[in-house]
Amino acid sequence: MGYAIRLGTALLALATLSAGSALAASSNSAAADNANNGQKLINDAVRTVPMIAADGAAEDMLKHAKGVFIMPNLTETAFQKDGQSAQGVVLKHNSDGTWSDPTFMTIASISANVPASAKTGPAAFLLMTDKALNVFTQQNNCSLGAKAGFTIVGTSAMGKTPIGNGDILIWSDHPGAFAGSTISGAELSQNTTEDHNYYGHQATPEQIVAGTVTNTATNDLRHALPS
Repeated sequence: MGYAIRLGTALLALATLSAGSALAASSNSAAADNANNGQKLINDAVRTVPMIAADGAAEDMLKHAKGVFIMPNLTETAFQKDGQSAQGVVLKHNSDGTWSDPTFMTIASISANVPASAKTGPAAFLLMTDKALNVFTQQNNCSLGAKAGFTIVGTSAMGKTPIGNGDILIWSDHPGAFAGSTISGAELSQNTTEDHNYYGHQATPEQIVAGTVTNTATNDLRHALPS
């Protein structure tokens, strides 16, 4: 009887260990998948940068920007109240011309002049002032619009806008999108879960753009942006 009890106990312990190992493996796999999702977004952002640079006015503004919010796949649902959020990454432009690692952010409920034909495509917010950069990196949630106290300039006026005459300049590959300087209702949220999954550390967006945590897999994006 004693042998049977010891055998049963051993089998139970083995089963518990196996279950724990399987759970750990599953957790590690989920973390890897989440990190891969973040890397895909960053890779998409890398492919977006040459599109911004192809617009001479936008490229020049980007060289003088304090930071940038790149949305590689901005869909029409982001322009609908309670629609699906669009994902993007925010990078800080350092004083020596280099760019920081990206922090992840979502945007939704944008009210702007978007053509009906616009289904999906890249867009970017060029953050031209420290005030704009701080909102994107230091506040967990915020709304853009008249009450936010920002000067926001759309693509159609970008080439005619002197540097420093807008807190946020908006570039889009859709002709006519963000045609004026009016944008309201946009809700920004820092994606701290994606930050944690990608960098493997609990870190705030402010810490990430300050270089407290890094990931060499972001090098292609940082180097793609003009100094």
